[in-house]
Amino acid sequence: MKQLIQSLSNGQLQLLDCPIPPVKAGHVLIKTYHSIISKGTEETLLQFGRASWLKKARMQPEKLNQIKMKLTTEGWAETLAAVKNKLNTPISPGYSQSGIVVEVGKGVERFSIGDRVVSNGPHSEFVCVSENLCLKIPHAPIISFEDAAFTPIAAIALQGIRLLNPTLGETIVVQGLGLLGLLTVQLLKAQGCRVLGIDFEGPQLDLAKQFGAEIHSLSLDPNPVSHAMEFSHGQGIDGVIVTASTTSSKPIEYAAKMSRKRGKIVLVGVTGTQFNRSDFYEKELSFQVSCSYGPGRYEHSYEQKGLDYPIGFVRWTEQRNMQAILELIQERKLNLSPLITHRFAFHEARSAYEVLTSDPLCKAIVLNYPIACSSFSSQKRHFHQLSRPVKNDPTLGVIGAGAHCTKTLLPALKKLKAEVLAITSEAGLSATLASKQFKIPELINTSSELIESPHINTVIIGTRHNSHAELVIKAIKEHKNIFLEKPLAITLSQIDEIEAALRSNHYSKTLCVGFNRRFSPLSIKLKSLFQHSTAPKMMVYSINALSLPSSHWVNDPEIGGGRLVSELGHFIDLLRFFADCPILSHHIERIASENIDIKNNITLTLKFTNGSLGTIHYTTLGNRQYPKERIEVFCGEKVAVIDNFKKLTGFGFSTFKKMALWKQDKGHFNCLNSFLSSLQTPSQQFQSLDELFEISRLLCKIQTPVTNSSLTEREVA
Repeated sequence: MKQLIQSLSNGQLQLLDCPIPPVKAGHVLIKTYHSIISKGTEETLLQFGRASWLKKARMQPEKLNQIKMKLTTEGWAETLAAVKNKLNTPISPGYSQSGIVVEVGKGVERFSIGDRVVSNGPHSEFVCVSENLCLKIPHAPIISFEDAAFTPIAAIALQGIRLLNPTLGETIVVQGLGLLGLLTVQLLKAQGCRVLGIDFEGPQLDLAKQFGAEIHSLSLDPNPVSHAMEFSHGQGIDGVIVTASTTSSKPIEYAAKMSRKRGKIVLVGVTGTQFNRSDFYEKELSFQVSCSYGPGRYEHSYEQKGLDYPIGFVRWTEQRNMQAILELIQERKLNLSPLITHRFAFHEARSAYEVLTSDPLCKAIVLNYPIACSSFSSQKRHFHQLSRPVKNDPTLGVIGAGAHCTKTLLPALKKLKAEVLAITSEAGLSATLASKQFKIPELINTSSELIESPHINTVIIGTRHNSHAELVIKAIKEHKNIFLEKPLAITLSQIDEIEAALRSNHYSKTLCVGFNRRFSPLSIKLKSLFQHSTAPKMMVYSINALSLPSSHWVNDPEIGGGRLVSELGHFIDLLRFFADCPILSHHIERIASENIDIKNNITLTLKFTNGSLGTIHYTTLGNRQYPKERIEVFCGEKVAVIDNFKKLTGFGFSTFKKMALWKQDKGHFNCLNSFLSSLQTPSQQFQSLDELFEISRLLCKIQTPVTNSSLTEREVA
């Protein structure tokens, strides 16, 4: 299939050949018939992409502050690499499409193959969307696919009106009469409001008048306040909806001046937000920013897991807003044809975007997709097939193409000149982009096909945590070497299943989890400083972790397993590396809180069999300007300190004082290099399985505390 992507670094648009995404549980796969290019949102993204780095920084000053903090803690090299990686990750534009369901995922009950639907999918021949982001198109009276494709965009306008909550007969001003503004005018008129539309001279004013609004031309009179006061019979406007797209704060300023006492202002578009406090203070005005389609937007549990809000508590979710729009279209209360200024075939999408930026009269552009296409099943199942000869050297297949894979793992494999034959990812697009960037010859539709390929003997797994155990077991059964990004598993039962698979399949290959910090040059050097000492060590490891919202997938017990099982393995593994012996017992203290992010703040003490003690302080309560990691090792009247994997300082050593790196090195490259080297030298053991399972079981116990003879735990307020 083809999918439209846009580069954030230069704004370039490309129609990319991608595998059709596999349908996930709770999702439906849709063959697109039409999608809508919205001038406001998509032109803004295009302008951002085409802007210089300096202009990008001015457009997003909050990102500039994050960059400054990263510079302070990690240096130029890491910061520049992170910024480049972010800008080199394309986006998939588009959020309003219609089509027909061609496949339904497990657990989907509201949709069947052949249903006519709308969704917020991007500009792509096939889209996979959650059940909550999809809606059936009514049949009687029939609604065209083209009209139905406007539904998500119109739902954005509707949500702005919901926040304003106007009543019959109220006077409402709509500032900005682009696509969203004109939809807003029609919705307000359908609700019985008196509407004043404001914009510069052009057909949009004529359309607003056609839809029943009074109009004001900023070209003729730059200050609309007097007209608005006259329109409201001198009482002031009841509510203002700002759908304009501008860097100026004038729309907010005018909105405040024309509003009545205790009037409401809702920002749906994008404007400056500098305003005079006294204008708001004296009238006690309400100002609110509308978030897209409505409640549920950007909520993982709603959009991805399909959990709905009870209608008695949340009457209008994003899906219910879209349902209301479809009903208005069906009742012919929304006139959409005049809003369409251009139509293009999907293969001409780049030309459509040129019109978007060059034609000031452009409002909505309809992309038409080919209805007749080759068999869906043949496209889905046979995108590429490996045809390489079997080799004894490591031949790699990569599962997952997220940020860590593309920023860290794949660049390291490329530098190591490893033979990566194939890649696959859940969405398909990310794998396609990675295959082009890193010149990986084959794209595989599913992880199972990649693991089962006889031409691949080594699997690199970089997917979300809930898939790790299943993928590892599949790879064990196929007798593949495995490099797995942490963690090994997210439950104790999954660890038991992996151990059982190792035994029953007489696994003789290499299984590795990427606990990379022990491979850092500074970690290796620190351990060597104490290599002749048999005295126990006191070790303190402080981690200043960034705060994450409770809705982040890592905190989801079903997907991420929890933040501690996700991240703590690195730190436990490094202290075990320094102690060079098994963990005898552990003790954990945590802050008691209902907030999951606060609850993840812990102090973990490890006792090792040689008498050494290690303490891990893991906190999300710090500041990002402070370095993330600091390790202190005390032993035999000597001290060694690693600061954020950039500097190692020694105290009390006769031949060592300091070792500094020009950039941060947490050992990712050396870890992969050691793994690949061990595959070519079977006698070289890369990672002890006993040690791996010891750490993995401990992680699961810490994430879900239990009581046994080796665990003492209490929560402290």
